[in-house]
Amino acid sequence: MGFSAKNEEKVNNNLNNDSDDDCIYKLSDNLLSGDNILNAPYDYDDSGIYVPYTVEYQTIGCEKVDGLWYEDNSAFYTKDNIYLKIHRIKDTRASILIKCTWTRKQPDGSYDEHNSFNIECSWDEILDKYAKCKADGTVKSNKLNQKAAMTGRDSGIPASKGSYKSFVEDMRRDILLSKCLEVLKDKAFEWPEIPDEEEDEDDNDDRLMCFDEYPEDIQNGALYLINNNLLLESIIDSVSTIQYGNKNVKKILILTTTTPYALISQHTLLDGNRGGGKTALIIEIVKNFPDSHVFHYQSFSPKNIFYDKDKFNSDGVNILILDDPNLNNDEKIETLKLLTDNEKPEKSLKTVINQKPVEFKLTGKYLIIITYAKEIPDEELANRLHNTSLIIAENEKIPIKNKIKTNTATNIKNNVAVMRIREYNKAAIHYLSEKNMKIFNPFNLFINVDNFNNRDIAGLISIILAESFFNYSNLKSITVNDVELVIGSYNEVATNLKLWNKDDYQSEKLSSRQKEMMDLLPESSEENMDKEVSKVMDKIAEYDNINAKMRKIESKFYTINRIAKEMKLSKSTVNNALNRNHEKSSNVRSLVEMDLVHKIQIDSEYVQSHPNIFYKPISENDGASLNDDDNAYADMQNEFTKQINTEKGKQSILINLLIYVNITLNKRGYMYLKKYCNNYDKRMAADDYDSYYDFIYDFMDGLNDDYCIDIENTSIDELRVSSEEMKKILGYVPADMDGKNTKLSNISEDDLNGNQPEY
Repeated sequence: MGFSAKNEEKVNNNLNNDSDDDCIYKLSDNLLSGDNILNAPYDYDDSGIYVPYTVEYQTIGCEKVDGLWYEDNSAFYTKDNIYLKIHRIKDTRASILIKCTWTRKQPDGSYDEHNSFNIECSWDEILDKYAKCKADGTVKSNKLNQKAAMTGRDSGIPASKGSYKSFVEDMRRDILLSKCLEVLKDKAFEWPEIPDEEEDEDDNDDRLMCFDEYPEDIQNGALYLINNNLLLESIIDSVSTIQYGNKNVKKILILTTTTPYALISQHTLLDGNRGGGKTALIIEIVKNFPDSHVFHYQSFSPKNIFYDKDKFNSDGVNILILDDPNLNNDEKIETLKLLTDNEKPEKSLKTVINQKPVEFKLTGKYLIIITYAKEIPDEELANRLHNTSLIIAENEKIPIKNKIKTNTATNIKNNVAVMRIREYNKAAIHYLSEKNMKIFNPFNLFINVDNFNNRDIAGLISIILAESFFNYSNLKSITVNDVELVIGSYNEVATNLKLWNKDDYQSEKLSSRQKEMMDLLPESSEENMDKEVSKVMDKIAEYDNINAKMRKIESKFYTINRIAKEMKLSKSTVNNALNRNHEKSSNVRSLVEMDLVHKIQIDSEYVQSHPNIFYKPISENDGASLNDDDNAYADMQNEFTKQINTEKGKQSILINLLIYVNITLNKRGYMYLKKYCNNYDKRMAADDYDSYYDFIYDFMDGLNDDYCIDIENTSIDELRVSSEEMKKILGYVPADMDGKNTKLSNISEDDLNGNQPEY
């Protein structure tokens, strides 16, 4: 939104009046006279203090008509009429909330207000900043700089990021040194003595951008963790030092946070009850990832993420944490759907600023992590998120409280040993992220995905490869076209399938509240439930009191009232999650709508309220679920071993690997592949890493340029023939089809021109 002229009443004709009677704000002489860092006089009236925006920039033209100023379509604004208005919204004994509003001073002396942002800080923080400012003349706040830049740009103020930063820091220095906040506080206030020593505040400009920027001892510690395969364990231990319990939740969150480094970002929803520690947990996790890769938004607008594009890594990883955002906004939902769309590597926002079309583009890899206490109100967005629920069991509540007590008493978050370990972890992640590597796990090709949500398939594979990322030193690799191709192991597939399957309702994207309801409800067949209900109804026919009848029903069955009591929720909340038939305009489905819960309505003359009874239908699972069944995992290992030793299995591994590393075979190349698989008689086993690594290595070692297509110098016919053969091997095209699709099946050894390799 650009500035536009408005004919408003003048707020206060005497802007520089020294009388306290006319104004609740006042200024020191140096601010009134311009004898300050900004070298410009401040204004004030009975609504706030006006800080002059002193950054110089080009003026193209503003026209005065009938005493009012009108902007040209291409006009910028001079420094003389732009102000940042500061006024108190509220204050307490502990903190103050100040509103900052970009304004334009009209020729008649009134102020035209536009976009604003809030500053909330404790008085202790203000005192600390004042002391530091007086000691060395600096005052930094990246969050405030970013807010000012975002809202300033949105208001049509042309300036660079550095100009906004300089203005904000100078303005805060003026305000602090003039003790102007004492007036904003409007109460007795004593400023502290200057301390002997102050620690520098964190500044995003100091973030380490690559592994080589870490101190040598930190680099050595990071390499030790990597070489001894201790990095994942070190991060879990670091988080557990602060956060009690939930080991599986910690691991899955660490792995999902790592997915953009390994392959495809698995965007994540961390849900749970308010005050359950969701944000605290994810913050502790990302403290172990490079600071320059992590961006925490406690609030966000649909546009401000795009406005922040310059601070993101345009060719690297960006982990964006959205802390309990307000999602009752279609524009925010659409923005999140764009950011979580892995099919669009470049995210684009088109908008209008100062009546001109502007396009913002985000490049790089983005991972979105949302903490949220409610159901995601859009099904398409919910399906793009891996749903991790932080559910605190009854037996964990007291230990968690004791952990909070101990953490607070020891200030463990700032313990030097804890912070040192985090630095090792950050450096190790940075080191691995800078390696030019790809990870390929052959067993991902054989996972049974019949019962998976389509998007969850990619999510599971990304999580498996994330564990391979941590296991880098334990795995072997092959150099292909200057890329280090790391071969993953069966153990990473089995471990993460087990972890994934601990959440029985991942494909349905249930909220933590709905999962708790599913755990609460009994499982029964419709026939058995009907019989049980009939027995109880016959029994209560003898009762005279309606309340006694309902107590009997609720002692045997789960009604909305009973569920609400046991879960300590309102009945409307339970009904929304469990039973409500939502309007078509809403994408949030209840458990009954998803057919995960069935209900029986009591229709009897003995019970006037006719309540619904809820239960889970008996699962029709065919036994494919792994969960914690060790026998199921043993069966899977045997099945994988069987598949990788078949002709089709061997060909599938090699063809998919070649696709992954962008190698396209010609006719002779497919003959080589088929012959290699047919003649390879060494038995491979899922639990024998070297057996399938050697199979892949030996094939790639024998592959040469004569078997591959030079994409830049080939014909479309050769590419089509190669594509059809690939489809047949992968099972897309029947091998016995007539015509062009059988072309390669008739190639003889003579076609290899004597270059057929020997085995």
